[in-house]
Amino acid sequence: MSAQFLSQFGDSVFLIAFIWLILDLTGSKSATGIAATISYLPSLLFGVAAGLLVDRLNRLRVMVWADAGRALLLGLAGALYATQGLTPAVLVAIAFGVSTASVLFYPARDSLLPELVPARDLTRANAWVQLSQQGAFFLGPLVAGYFLMRFGISSAFPVGVLCFA
Repeated sequence: MSAQFLSQFGDSVFLIAFIWLILDLTGSKSATGIAATISYLPSLLFGVAAGLLVDRLNRLRVMVWADAGRALLLGLAGALYATQGLTPAVLVAIAFGVSTASVLFYPARDSLLPELVPARDLTRANAWVQLSQQGAFFLGPLVAGYFLMRFGISSAFPVGVLCFA
């Protein structure tokens, strides 16, 4: 459960940093809205196919690779930001990649749970997964906001990398 919480937490931190940084880079609310919309497209484009793919693969490996991919993408974003090479288009592409990895991670997580937990404990395990997910949705933006105000936008990238690693 803690790994799932950290993964969801990393998603939440990145989402806040992504929106904030796109607005900072473009100065445009419209561009920020379009960028945010593009970052959600993988769910629509790949959601069904991801579920079918995950059913045919080792779910634990899919989760590990999805988080490793997200960590690498955030590391890339952090490196590009530090070298002033991060453009809005590249950031949107990175967000699209992070979201695509998430589209693979979550069905793998949800379908792996019945393999890990006895049937009699499945309701409780599902409740804990949902509780940890909601907790990450709440705490992620809170912590991201603090880190962004205290240490600047660049602090969000290492936090996200650590969460996914």
